[in-house]
Amino acid sequence: MVLDAIREDGVTVCLKLIQKKPSEADIAQYLSSDRLLRDPKNHSVPIFDRFQDPFLPDISFITMPVLRPFDDPEFGAIGEVVDFVTQILEVSTASSR
Repeated sequence: MVLDAIREDGVTVCLKLIQKKPSEADIAQYLSSDRLLRDPKNHSVPIFDRFQDPFLPDISFITMPVLRPFDDPEFGAIGEVVDFVTQILEVSTASSR
């Protein structure tokens, strides 16, 4: 589940509910490390924060930037599709090494 929220500083962010198993939050935080964020092949969404649900011990939340508004239009040009496919292939070839 993904929700939008507004931080104390007024920035709109996305909150994503994560169950502890598998450790998606750990992987997302690893991909958001300073070293990996500088890698041009890393297209993962940066994680701003992570916090535990105060009532459910197996639930945590990650805070991410809003990448696109919910009503943003679909691909408008062939170049956008090519860029998307290129990024997906970079991820799949990097993970198969």
